[in-house]
Amino acid sequence: MGGEWSANEVLAHITVLSKFYGVLTYQVGSGKMTELDLLRQVQDRDVAGQQLSSLPPDQLLAFAQRDHQRTIAYLRSADAEAMKRRVVFSDRFSMSAEEIASMPLCAHLEIHLGQLERTLRP
Repeated sequence: MGGEWSANEVLAHITVLSKFYGVLTYQVGSGKMTELDLLRQVQDRDVAGQQLSSLPPDQLLAFAQRDHQRTIAYLRSADAEAMKRRVVFSDRFSMSAEEIASMPLCAHLEIHLGQLERTLRP
């Protein structure tokens, strides 16, 4: 997805990042993941987004909503200790499950929702 993205490409990216960062939040919070090669994972995420961009918008939206509901359910059930657990990204920096849920997931989502709105304006 190079250059200006179409609305469907943005929605596909939203779908993939919703799943990626939701699963990452769960994996870190539950203690199942303590290290991650972030660059490789993001590259894989972007390839998946390109593949999904051929799906119809209603299907992409359903996927994103499903993944958001899973993440919301996990966040409701997680205790403070789980949200403080951390993952080390490529030996460079670390983030807690709470930071992943609020920054890469929510902030990244907000950026792309704004982008989607701009692509849909007449």
